[in-house]
Amino acid sequence: HVVQPYRLIRGEKSDRLAIYSMGNFIANQNKEFTQLGVIFKMDLIREEDGRKRIADLTAWPTQTIRRPGPSGFRILPLEQVVANEARYGVPAAMLPGLRKNLTTMNDHLRSMLG
Repeated sequence: HVVQPYRLIRGEKSDRLAIYSMGNFIANQNKEFTQLGVIFKMDLIREEDGRKRIADLTAWPTQTIRRPGPSGFRILPLEQVVANEARYGVPAAMLPGLRKNLTTMNDHLRSMLG
Protein backbone atom coordinates (compact mmCIF):
# COMPACT_ATOMS: atom_id res chain seq x y z
CA HIS A 1 0.00 0.00 0.00
CA VAL A 2 3.00 2.31 -0.37
CA VAL A 3 5.12 3.35 -3.34
CA GLN A 4 7.75 0.68 -4.02
CA PRO A 5 10.77 0.63 -6.32
CA TYR A 6 10.49 0.70 -10.07
CA ARG A 7 13.10 -0.14 -12.66
CA LEU A 8 13.55 0.78 -16.27
CA ILE A 9 15.30 -2.14 -17.95
CA ARG A 10 16.94 -1.30 -21.27
CA GLY A 11 17.18 -4.29 -23.58
CA GLU A 12 18.68 -5.01 -26.97
CA LYS A 13 15.26 -5.69 -28.55
CA SER A 14 12.96 -3.85 -26.17
CA ASP A 15 12.78 -1.82 -22.98
CA ARG A 16 10.77 -2.96 -20.00
CA LEU A 17 9.38 -1.14 -17.01
CA ALA A 18 8.88 -2.97 -13.72
CA ILE A 19 6.65 -1.11 -11.25
CA TYR A 20 6.22 -3.01 -7.99
CA SER A 21 3.67 -0.71 -6.34
CA MET A 22 2.27 2.70 -7.18
CA GLY A 23 0.90 3.14 -3.67
CA ASN A 24 -2.73 3.90 -2.89
CA PHE A 25 -5.08 6.03 -4.89
CA ILE A 26 -8.20 5.43 -2.85
CA ALA A 27 -7.72 3.99 0.62
CA ASN A 28 -8.98 4.80 4.06
CA GLN A 29 -5.62 4.21 5.74
CA ASN A 30 -3.78 6.60 7.99
CA LYS A 31 -0.40 4.92 8.45
CA GLU A 32 2.66 6.76 7.22
CA PHE A 33 2.92 6.92 3.42
CA THR A 34 -0.38 5.05 2.79
CA GLN A 35 -2.08 8.18 1.45
CA LEU A 36 0.70 8.74 -1.08
CA GLY A 37 0.91 7.34 -4.58
CA VAL A 38 2.45 7.91 -7.96
CA ILE A 39 1.15 8.08 -11.51
CA PHE A 40 3.60 7.17 -14.26
CA LYS A 41 3.50 8.59 -17.78
CA MET A 42 5.69 7.32 -20.56
CA ASP A 43 5.93 7.23 -24.32
CA LEU A 44 6.16 3.82 -25.98
CA ILE A 45 8.05 3.98 -29.25
CA ARG A 46 8.47 1.31 -31.91
CA GLU A 47 11.60 1.98 -33.92
CA GLU A 48 11.76 1.24 -37.66
CA ASP A 49 13.90 -1.84 -36.91
CA GLY A 50 11.14 -3.18 -34.61
CA ARG A 51 12.88 -2.33 -31.32
CA LYS A 52 10.48 -1.12 -28.62
CA ARG A 53 11.67 1.78 -26.52
CA ILE A 54 10.36 3.63 -23.46
CA ALA A 55 10.93 7.39 -23.55
CA ASP A 56 10.02 10.39 -21.43
CA LEU A 57 9.23 8.42 -18.27
CA THR A 58 7.67 10.83 -15.78
CA ALA A 59 6.48 10.18 -12.23
CA TRP A 60 3.73 12.36 -10.72
CA PRO A 61 3.47 12.10 -6.90
CA THR A 62 -0.11 12.09 -5.57
CA GLN A 63 -1.84 12.25 -2.23
CA THR A 64 -5.32 11.01 -1.39
CA ILE A 65 -7.39 13.09 1.02
CA ARG A 66 -10.81 12.42 2.51
CA ARG A 67 -13.61 14.78 1.62
CA PRO A 68 -17.31 14.95 2.37
CA GLY A 69 -19.77 13.66 -0.18
CA PRO A 70 -20.56 10.45 -1.99
CA SER A 71 -17.10 9.92 -3.50
CA GLY A 72 -15.36 10.47 -0.17
CA PHE A 73 -11.87 10.85 -1.65
CA ARG A 74 -9.87 13.32 -3.69
CA ILE A 75 -6.58 12.52 -5.40
CA LEU A 76 -4.26 15.52 -5.46
CA PRO A 77 -1.39 15.88 -7.94
CA LEU A 78 1.15 17.18 -5.42
CA GLU A 79 3.39 19.20 -7.77
CA GLN A 80 0.44 21.01 -9.33
CA VAL A 81 -1.22 21.72 -5.96
CA VAL A 82 1.96 23.13 -4.45
CA ALA A 83 2.65 25.24 -7.56
CA ASN A 84 -0.92 26.61 -7.80
CA GLU A 85 -2.56 26.32 -4.39
CA ALA A 86 -5.52 28.60 -5.13
CA ARG A 87 -6.67 26.56 -8.14
CA TYR A 88 -7.14 23.39 -6.08
CA GLY A 89 -8.98 24.95 -3.12
CA VAL A 90 -7.00 23.01 -0.53
CA PRO A 91 -7.33 24.34 3.03
CA ALA A 92 -4.31 26.45 4.02
CA ALA A 93 -3.71 24.25 7.05
CA MET A 94 -2.97 21.29 4.74
CA LEU A 95 -0.39 23.04 2.57
CA PRO A 96 2.70 22.54 4.77
CA GLY A 97 2.00 18.81 4.90
CA LEU A 98 1.44 18.63 1.14
CA ARG A 99 4.73 20.45 0.51
CA LYS A 100 6.54 18.07 2.86
CA ASN A 101 4.97 15.04 1.18
CA LEU A 102 5.97 16.32 -2.27
CA THR A 103 9.59 16.65 -1.14
CA THR A 104 9.49 13.20 0.48
CA MET A 105 8.02 11.58 -2.62
CA ASN A 106 10.43 13.29 -5.02
CA ASP A 107 13.39 12.18 -2.88
CA HIS A 108 11.96 8.66 -2.71
CA LEU A 109 11.40 8.44 -6.47
CA ARG A 110 14.87 9.80 -7.26
CA SER A 111 16.42 7.21 -4.96
CA MET A 112 14.78 4.42 -7.00
CA LEU A 113 16.52 5.42 -10.19
CA GLY A 114 19.82 4.03 -8.88
